[in-house]
Amino acid sequence: MKASISTCLSLLLCLGAGSLYSQSAETPPVGFNTVTCKSGSDTFVSVAFNRSASFVGLVSSVDGAGITVQGTPAWNNDDFVGGSGYFVKFRSGAKAGAFFEIIANGSSTLTLNLAGDTLTGAVEGDQLAIHPYWTLNDLLPVGNTTIHQSTGTQSFARKTQVLFPNLTGTGINLAASGIFYQTANGWHDALNSNQITNPRIEPDQFIIIRHRTQDGETVFTPVGSVDMHDVRTVLATRTNGATDNPVSNIRPIPMKLKDLGLISSGGFTPSLGTQSFNRRDTLMTFNNAATGLNKAAAHIYFYNNPTGEWMDALESNRVADDDLIEPSTGCIIRKYQTGTGASALWKHSLVVQ
Repeated sequence: MKASISTCLSLLLCLGAGSLYSQSAETPPVGFNTVTCKSGSDTFVSVAFNRSASFVGLVSSVDGAGITVQGTPAWNNDDFVGGSGYFVKFRSGAKAGAFFEIIANGSSTLTLNLAGDTLTGAVEGDQLAIHPYWTLNDLLPVGNTTIHQSTGTQSFARKTQVLFPNLTGTGINLAASGIFYQTANGWHDALNSNQITNPRIEPDQFIIIRHRTQDGETVFTPVGSVDMHDVRTVLATRTNGATDNPVSNIRPIPMKLKDLGLISSGGFTPSLGTQSFNRRDTLMTFNNAATGLNKAAAHIYFYNNPTGEWMDALESNRVADDDLIEPSTGCIIRKYQTGTGASALWKHSLVVQ
């Protein structure tokens, strides 16, 4: 499905995003969102914006996990390795929307971590962009007004914590894979001896901001470049039960369920009926306006194939085609078990009006 961004563009500042190695000048729209983070509560947030592209160009050739780009960008060896890291995002062609971590580069070559995927279908002339990953330090540096800074590493001295969902585990109701808090020295890893760290945030993931009851509410305001191209999210499955996929609304505007492209892309398995035993994939959203920790889903959506409608299982199967998934928030897609355990692909295209 294609969604309109006309209402969003009126809120965006069209600023130039300079690109060190860009083969062609571009000025992608830059925007922001705001999410209130309540006291004594878990708030599901995501960025919904990219950091500025470091390179935009065209594919010359593809070989296994390697790409050669057209022209002579004259990169230094491993310019895109280390630090927060960089990823390649395909903007056109058969792999449009796919993104891959860069694990090495030469003067005009890139070696990618395909993470079980392939570059089959990528050909000469496909457009790609290279972006740095977001990290906690980039998104929420020391001194930001979203996080209540901790006064020490002891548990009683910690204030706001940021939880990372488990992106690689299988099963449902998975525990957080990372818990971080910030002091004047930076971000600390509560699950790894409180070491100073700077965890990376994947383009399509959410994080949870957890405020203590005694600390005041704050506002999360992500700012960045709007991705006007296709986006693609890999959704894991398994053969012996359902599995949870933590994802986000990858657009910076509210999106109707029927416009997310989950069904048209084949990323979401429709249900055979409204009864619980006929349900297949479900989409769970969380209410950031409500307070509480370890929140249960506020809505559990499924797509009822016999009627061709989205429905809310928690509201007597109310038709929910026009329900909005808010920007810069998070949700969970619970994939039904499959015969092979193969991943599904959720692809979404955006059209400007």
